[in-house]
Amino acid sequence: MKKIVTFILAAFILPFLACDKDDDGFSFDATLLTQDTWILKGKEISSNGVTEDIYLTIFPCQRDDLWSFSSDQTYERTEGETLCDGNNEPTLERGQWIYDQVTNTLTTENYFGSFASTNYTIVSLTGQELITETRFIIDGDTYVLREEYDHNL
Repeated sequence: MKKIVTFILAAFILPFLACDKDDDGFSFDATLLTQDTWILKGKEISSNGVTEDIYLTIFPCQRDDLWSFSSDQTYERTEGETLCDGNNEPTLERGQWIYDQVTNTLTTENYFGSFASTNYTIVSLTGQELITETRFIIDGDTYVLREEYDHNL
């Protein structure tokens, strides 16, 4: 009888314990990414425990670039209101975006001009902001580039 009671309890309790829930609390929602254009609002770089805000070192004509992600998994980065000198082409990048749920990575593959691929770890994605991090190594030191975007309303 004890085995039957244990089996019944396990049958009712295990489905609740085995729910598919992200350990870090993040769940990707493509509609949040694709609902509007994004504009850079902050950028910092970290290495060896030191973080430096580099947003103001970026040319104003690059800070206001607009990122648009479409539901067909294409993306485009275009000039904002401030045009960079000599740039007559409003499109700066165009390509495909891919989200990998296992690694929580957004990859952009730029096909405009020449091929380039960039991997962004999504730190946060809400209706108001997108925060990404990109890691790279130079001369054995690991750097983390953190970018914060707002919707361009």
